[in-house]
Amino acid sequence: MGIDHFLDMGRSAINVLGNGIATAMLSKNEGLLTDEEAQPDWEVEKAEA
Repeated sequence: MGIDHFLDMGRSAINVLGNGIATAMLSKNEGLLTDEEAQPDWEVEKAEA
């Protein structure tokens, strides 16, 4: 049953992906997530030390 470990990693990855998609869809449906907020912020400002 050593192969089940590898299959379980795939099942876990699909579960996490599905949970993330469901959360984003629900937030958008409830109006808690706008299109602007859903975009990645590629230009992150560095904190001043």
